[in-house]
Amino acid sequence: MSIKRITTLLLLLTLAAGAVTYTHTRELGGLREDGWLVIEREDILASGALSLAELLSGVPGVIVNTNGAPTGLSTLSLRGAASRQVRINLDGVPLNQATNGVVDLSGIPLSLVERIEINRTTAGILAGSAAVGGTVNIVTLGGDSSLSVAVGSAGEERYAFGYGLGNPGVRLDAWLESSDGRRANSDGERLGARASIGLETGGLDLDLAYTLRSAELGVPGSRPAAGDVPVYGDDEVTSLLDRQRELEHAVSLNGTLDLDAAELWLRARWSDGGLEYDNWYAYGGHYHDQSVYDLRSLYAELGASWSSLAWLGLAAGFDFQSDGLEARIDSTRWDDPDSPDDEGLTSTTEWDPRADNLGGFLKAQGIFDGWGVEADLRLDNHSEYGFHLAPGGLVRLELEMLQLVASAGLTYAPPTLNDLYWPGSGNPDLEPETGWQADLSAILELGGQRFEAAGFYRITSELIAWTPDTDGWWRPANINEQRVLGVTLETALALGDELRPRLAYTYTDALQHNSELVHSDFVEGDTFEVVERRAANLPEHQVRLTLPLMLDSDSGVLVNLRWSGERVAYYPDYSAYPVIGMNEKTIPAALTLDLRAEYRLDGGLALFCNLRNLTDEDAPAAFGDTFQDRDYPRRPRSFTIGAELSL
Repeated sequence: MSIKRITTLLLLLTLAAGAVTYTHTRELGGLREDGWLVIEREDILASGALSLAELLSGVPGVIVNTNGAPTGLSTLSLRGAASRQVRINLDGVPLNQATNGVVDLSGIPLSLVERIEINRTTAGILAGSAAVGGTVNIVTLGGDSSLSVAVGSAGEERYAFGYGLGNPGVRLDAWLESSDGRRANSDGERLGARASIGLETGGLDLDLAYTLRSAELGVPGSRPAAGDVPVYGDDEVTSLLDRQRELEHAVSLNGTLDLDAAELWLRARWSDGGLEYDNWYAYGGHYHDQSVYDLRSLYAELGASWSSLAWLGLAAGFDFQSDGLEARIDSTRWDDPDSPDDEGLTSTTEWDPRADNLGGFLKAQGIFDGWGVEADLRLDNHSEYGFHLAPGGLVRLELEMLQLVASAGLTYAPPTLNDLYWPGSGNPDLEPETGWQADLSAILELGGQRFEAAGFYRITSELIAWTPDTDGWWRPANINEQRVLGVTLETALALGDELRPRLAYTYTDALQHNSELVHSDFVEGDTFEVVERRAANLPEHQVRLTLPLMLDSDSGVLVNLRWSGERVAYYPDYSAYPVIGMNEKTIPAALTLDLRAEYRLDGGLALFCNLRNLTDEDAPAAFGDTFQDRDYPRRPRSFTIGAELSL
C-alpha cells in the first residue's frame, strides 16, 4: 500500500480526533475582546514548527502561500481573503508594506515570538484600514533566554540566540537562516538582530526596541513550460540571474500607563526599508532592470480605556500612518547583448509617491450575567480617498457548557502605492476595496472535551486585481466582487495524558464576479462582460490533523497531517484575438504528512528531528505567471535535525 493511501486511511480513522485548543479572548486596555484565537508560547514550542509560516499553516482557515523555497516569500490569507487584505501587526503595529500590501512571514523569525493573536472576523474596526480579511498580531518575547541550532536538506541552516535579563528588562536577539535551495537560483539567506529595553515603574510600562534585518534571495520564478528553455533560465527556472536584496532598520516604542479604572497606551514604529532587485528578460530585445526602492513608514497610535463599572467598558483613540516611497529603475536594453558593438541603451524611471491615513476608533462594551454586547466604530481619513466610516458589533451568550458569539461589521482598504502609481501600469482612478462580514461561532465544552464550530460570510466589492491587457502588460483595475461563505469545525479530545488528538475542517464556497474583457477592437472599442467564476487560488476543503504521542516524560512524537482541496486560477487567452477568452488552470488536491521526534535532556536541552512531506506530495505550491508554465514546485521530502536550549 502506498504512503498516500496509508495516510488517507489514518485521516479517516481519526476523524473523531481534534484541533488545537487555543484561547479565544484577549485584552485590549483591560477590556475583553472576543473572536481572537490566541496561540501561547507553550503551544508554539509544542507545534514543532521551525518558522512562522510553518506554524500558521496549521491554523484552521489560514492559507500560507509560498514559492516552495525555505527562505523564500511566504504570505498569509484568512478565510479566502487575499494576503494584502489581512493586516499583520508586530506588538500592535502594522507591518503591511505600503507598496504591495503584504507581509513576508519569512522575515519574522519564530524565535522572537511570545504569542500570536488571530482574528478571522471583523477585526478591522479597531485594527485599522487594510483589515478586510482579518488581523494577525504577533507579540514579541520578554525575558526568556534561548539558543537553537538546526540543519537539514538542501543546505538548510537555522541559528537563533536570545538573551533576556529581567522582564521587563534588556533583551538581545540574533538569527540567521539560509538554504541552498532545490532549484538553481533558489538559494537565500536572512539574518537580523533586535535589541530592546523595558522599564516598569508606578503603573508605567515602556518598551523600546531597535531591529535590523537583511536578506539576499535568488528569484528563480516558476518552472517553464515543458520543452521551453527561457533565454535567461533553464528547464526548471525562469531566471538564473534575478536576485533580490533587502535591508531594513526599525525603531518601535510601546507603552502603557495603568490608572486603576483607566489605562492609556501608546504604540509607535518608524522603519526605513530598502529593496534592490535585478531582473533579466527578453521581450523584443534583451533587458536588464536594476530597481531600487526605499520605503519610509511612520505609525503612531494613542488610546485609552475605562472600565470602572463592572458591566461597562469604553475604549477610544486614534492612529496615524504615513508612507513615502522613493523608487528608481535603470533599464538597459540590448538588441544583441553578445555583440561587442552593442553597448546598450539605458533609460531611468523615478517616482516618489506617498500616502497618509488618520484614523479614530471607539469601542463600547457591556458585560452582564451570562451575556455581553459590544459596539465598535472606526473613522478613517485617507490622503487620497477622504473619510470612510466602518461600524460593527458583537453579541456573546454564555451558558453552562456552551458559548455563542455573533459579530458583523464593515471594513475598507485603500489601493496600495503600486496599484496607484507603478510607472506605466498604475491606475490613479482606482477605488478602495470595501466589504462586510458576518460570523457566528459556538464553543461546547463537554466532559473535558472541546468542540467548536463557526460559520462566516463575507462580501468584498471593488476588489482590485492585476490582469494582462491586450499588449501583455499587467495593470490593476476594480473588476471583481468576491463572496465567501464558509464553515470551520474544530475539536480537541483529551484521551489521557499521552494522547491528545486534534482536528479541524474548513469548507469555503467562494465566488468572484469579474468584469472581463471579451472583445478588443481598435475601431469599436473594448467590450466587457460580468462573469461569475469560482474564486481563484482558494481550496474548497481543508483538513488539519495534529496527533501528539508522548512516549514517556522526556520524549514524544508529533504527527501533522494536512490535506488541501484543488485550486483554480485564470489566465486571459488571446489566441483568437480580437475575441478574448479565459483559460482555467488547476492545482490538484495535496496531502502532506510531517513528523517531529523530540527528546528532552536535563538542563533545558531538547534534541529534535523534523521530517517534512513524508508523502513526497508533488502538487505545485503556487500558480505560475502564465497558463503554459508548470507553476512553483512544492518543497519535496526533507529533514531537519537540531537542538534547542532554554537558558
